[in-house]
Amino acid sequence: MERLLTLNHPQQLADFPTTGVLSDFQPSHLILNKPDQILLALDENQVPLARCSLWWTNLPSYGSERLGYIGHYAASSRAVSDLLLRSACRGLAAQGCTLAIGPIDGNTWHHYRFVTEPGNRPPFFLEPFNPAIWPQFWLDAGFSALAGYTSAISTELGKSARDLNHAAQRFTRLGIKVRQLQMTRYERELSAIYRISVSAFANNFLYTPLAENEFLDLYAPIKAYIRPEMVLLAEDEQGPLAFLFTVPDILQRRRGEIIDTAVIKTVAAIPSSKTQGLGAFLVAQAMPIYHDLGYRCAIHALMHEHNASRNVSRHQANVQTIRRYSLFAKHLGSET
Repeated sequence: MERLLTLNHPQQLADFPTTGVLSDFQPSHLILNKPDQILLALDENQVPLARCSLWWTNLPSYGSERLGYIGHYAASSRAVSDLLLRSACRGLAAQGCTLAIGPIDGNTWHHYRFVTEPGNRPPFFLEPFNPAIWPQFWLDAGFSALAGYTSAISTELGKSARDLNHAAQRFTRLGIKVRQLQMTRYERELSAIYRISVSAFANNFLYTPLAENEFLDLYAPIKAYIRPEMVLLAEDEQGPLAFLFTVPDILQRRRGEIIDTAVIKTVAAIPSSKTQGLGAFLVAQAMPIYHDLGYRCAIHALMHEHNASRNVSRHQANVQTIRRYSLFAKHLGSET
């Protein structure tokens, strides 16, 4: 018979075997994501069968709702998932939350959302991954889709649907120059990217501020995989205005394949009339660069269905959706 255990300190996880749903779970996730509570569903031998973390402090506003987040989720069966999610919802309701959202590991800077339409391509670098049945476990527990996201692929990197010369002339007149990332000053470059990000994303769905040192910690592990030619920054005399952050799909190498895919992780610009169209310009300018480096295609990763990033991808030639994702929510008014 399964039983549920509530943990208030990450170090308590050390008392359980790192098998099953804990085999891929790192204590560093708890340190980085700072959950308010951890839930474990255990069998009679104290082996974890399901896990999740809860957050109810320092979350963004969302209309009249008080939000609670569920993340770090994993479950070995529908029954144990139902036990876990019902307990999670009761716990959030007890803290005054009226809407549970997940999966989200504390905020949208970290891992969040489920793959709901996997398509035929294997996972790419920095993409969330989950067993296909997990979204159905959440639906069965009374959750429904709150927001949708897509990833799309462009296969004609040598072509651009935009008039680069016209756009280049406009940005040149505005004093904007584009350059590649300088790896010798990686942390300073990340600081510039951070400043652009917090300005560009401030009005995004479920945005939560992130301290600069936490942002630097997020991007430090990626340094080994970066090709500086694939990361572009646009700036004027006042400083950085926009960036395009792209990485090779290193998961291809781990599958024994040749790396021929670029993953466009983030495109962002400081909001102003001066930067209008600058993100799309960076993407259009980057496509021939990827082509010259030997890449066959580029993935526009994890775009919110209503964000400007999807408009940027539409400017590219032969773009096709390859994956869909969802973030789920459940009202907690009836939880007891």
